[in-house]
Amino acid sequence: MQDNAPLTIGVDHVGLAVKNLDSARRFFCECLGWKLVGENLSYPASFVSDGNGVVTLWQVEDSEKMRTVRPPSQRWIASSCAQGCGPRRA
Repeated sequence: MQDNAPLTIGVDHVGLAVKNLDSARRFFCECLGWKLVGENLSYPASFVSDGNGVVTLWQVEDSEKMRTVRPPSQRWIASSCAQGCGPRRA
């Protein structure tokens, strides 16, 4: 019998590459009611939260890079996904 239980128990952190950091931050905070919990203006990035998880918004100027950007802290995900456990497309 195959166990269909998920291998994870939830999502703690998601990163999004955005073209306009200010607009994305305003959308999450003003429209969705999330809170700004940190920033790294040298990257530039903002960290927003709904109290359950965190979304990192990374500003990327080049739209082509938006498809391939991987921050250094996320590179380990790429190596684990190479073994067939990567994200699924809807």
